[in-house]
Amino acid sequence: MKNSLSPKRTSRSTKKRNFRNQLQIETLEPRCLLTSDLAELASVGSQLAGRMTGATIITHGFQLGPDSSTPSSNGDALMPLAQSLRARANGTAPASNPGAFLVDYELSGEGGFAGVDLTQSILPSAATATKGELVLLFDWSFESNEASPGWASAAGDALFSTLVQLGVVDPELQASLPLHFIGHSFGAAVTTEAIERLARFDIAVDHVTLLDPHD
Repeated sequence: MKNSLSPKRTSRSTKKRNFRNQLQIETLEPRCLLTSDLAELASVGSQLAGRMTGATIITHGFQLGPDSSTPSSNGDALMPLAQSLRARANGTAPASNPGAFLVDYELSGEGGFAGVDLTQSILPSAATATKGELVLLFDWSFESNEASPGWASAAGDALFSTLVQLGVVDPELQASLPLHFIGHSFGAAVTTEAIERLARFDIAVDHVTLLDPHD
């Protein structure tokens, strides 16, 4: 006769089945590395090495994406601002020997390669020793409209990494150029995430401008 107070034994297969039932499985979208004409950040960083006197970093907000019928609903929506700031910093320097530079950071697609669009960027000539302000347009449009949380933090990581690869900041030496951040809407969250990472390495930021910031 079995003791009614003895614990019931659960088979190993039943335990595995119960464990699987507790898991919440999220289906991931397919990812692939796309071919791209974008230049590598390290390569552009070598062109800018020793040429930058300061950096202005512009980050856009939520974008519908390049497939939208609205032309401005992509990562280049703030390109006119970037071009205007570069022109102002450039002053009277001739176009053949610019005294301010523009880097257009982009993604080749959703989950794709990140690099620099050379067709819209203005970089120093290897034959000159010109120095000037860098204007960086940080384009994260392909990931700015994701429904799941955490993308602003991930974009902040990417922006921080971009600044390191371009040679704008050096976490090891706790050094950087004079920095001015401009974040619009959802880009304000990305901007503050990047600044928090700079603060972790005691890297100072000179100025922050948040336009219509999104929480």
